[in-house]
Amino acid sequence: MRRAWRAVFVLLLLLVPSAAQAEERILRFLSDVQVRTDSSLEVTETITVFAENDRINHGIYRDFPTRYRGRNGSQVRVGFTFEGATLDGQPVPAGTETISNGVRIKVGDPDKYVDVGEHTYVLHYRTTRQIGRFADYDELYWNATGNGWIFPIDLAEARIRLP
Repeated sequence: MRRAWRAVFVLLLLLVPSAAQAEERILRFLSDVQVRTDSSLEVTETITVFAENDRINHGIYRDFPTRYRGRNGSQVRVGFTFEGATLDGQPVPAGTETISNGVRIKVGDPDKYVDVGEHTYVLHYRTTRQIGRFADYDELYWNATGNGWIFPIDLAEARIRLP
C-alpha cells in the first residue's frame, strides 16, 4: 500500500511543475474576412486564449492601425467600425478608444474577472480601404493577427472570401 501512495505522490510532483509553467497565450486566432463588392471588409475574429489572471484579468484588447504610411510615403487612413463582441458565446461589454495610430477594442467586464482557463472571444468589425487596385492586379493589404499582442500565438489562420 505504501508503494502505491508513494507512486501517486511522485506522479503528483511530476505534474505540478508542468501546471506551474502554463502561461497566458493565444491558443488559436482565426480571422474570417469577407471582401465585399464595395471593397470593404467584414471581419470576424475568433480568438481562443488561456487566461491566468496575470495580464488577462477582465478581458482582452485588440489594436488596429487605421493610419499608416503608404508606398510613396503618403498618409493612408482606413475606415473602421466595431460591431460587437462575445465571450464564450455570450455578449460581453466592449468598446473602442483612440490610440496613437488607430483604434483599440477593449473587450471584457471591468467589474468581473475572467475565470482561469480557456476562453473564446469573438470580435466583429468592418473596415475600408484595405484593397489596392493596380494596373495588373488587385491587392488585399491585411495583417490577419496584427502586431500588438504581448502573448504568443500558437495557431493563426486566415480565411479570405471574395465576392
